[in-house]
Amino acid sequence: SVEDESEDDFFAQESPVVETQKFKQRAQKSKKEGDKQGHAPSTTEELELLVAGDDVEETEKDYDIRDLVKLAKSSQLKKLKGKRKRKQEALARDTAGQRFAVDTSDSRFRAVLDGADDRFGIDPTDANFKDTPSMRNILKHQTKKRRAARVSKDVSASDAAGRKGGTGAAALSSLVMSIKSKVSRSKGS
Repeated sequence: SVEDESEDDFFAQESPVVETQKFKQRAQKSKKEGDKQGHAPSTTEELELLVAGDDVEETEKDYDIRDLVKLAKSSQLKKLKGKRKRKQEALARDTAGQRFAVDTSDSRFRAVLDGADDRFGIDPTDANFKDTPSMRNILKHQTKKRRAARVSKDVSASDAAGRKGGTGAAALSSLVMSIKSKVSRSKGS
């Protein structure tokens, strides 16, 4: 039976040359079948066109905080000239999210913008705080709300004191009169 196996074609090993030729033939055959089915190999330009289809919409929605912070810092510096100015202009042109603005009138942001809830406190001294135009806008809005609340609180407190002052003034004057009468009685006796 060992002799039968050696003579059997199934157990016979093919030479490496024959194997590589068969592999090449299979590869050529699969290429031809791919061409027949319309699957031509894509070029890099075609792939870039597919990927870059929604580029304009995506850049409008993007928000690059690092570049925005760089842009804000460099705009606060003195006037730039030459290479630095061109670099600044390129950064301004390429930075995504410059038109981003927080709608402070939106009711969904009320807890953040009112500043009444401690969970949403914005601390400019924190290391993670990023000074962006939108963040400055939020801080201004919070300051306005706090001032308005403080003024209304002061006005209501002064109104309450004025109302109490009417009844309080009468009580005070009666107290003064009673003390004066006691003092005059003590002097008289």
